[in-house]
Amino acid sequence: MKRLAGTALGSLACVVWAGCGGEQPLSRAEYVKQADAVCAKSNKAIEEAGKRLGNGRPDEAAVEKFVKEDVIPMTEKRVADLRDLAVPEGDAEKLDKIYDSLDEALKKVEGDPIAIIKSGKDPFEDAGKQAADYGMKVCSSG
Repeated sequence: MKRLAGTALGSLACVVWAGCGGEQPLSRAEYVKQADAVCAKSNKAIEEAGKRLGNGRPDEAAVEKFVKEDVIPMTEKRVADLRDLAVPEGDAEKLDKIYDSLDEALKKVEGDPIAIIKSGKDPFEDAGKQAADYGMKVCSSG
């Protein structure tokens, strides 16, 4: 019984202080691999949803509905999933800037999805550039 209690206390200490044979910090390369997988999944979901718009040129109402009901929620989920990944040591500030930039772009799109589309300016360009500079490929391209 003492042995079991000692093992249980040792396990509890590991959980509380994370001081027992814990995981190695995530490398940047592994983080990029995981982040790009999140973005690939999100891109695929958005592309699938976009098929509902058809092959022709959709009207503004259909585009606005697509952006509000699909693009925005899926992009918000992407950002949340990216923020949930374990961060490589020393990179938290860089990654926060990327994801804060995504949040800012989302606010612009939410404010007026049609105006953003008509302007021809990509509100996600800055976040994409930052992601590319960090080493992400999928997350920086769409």
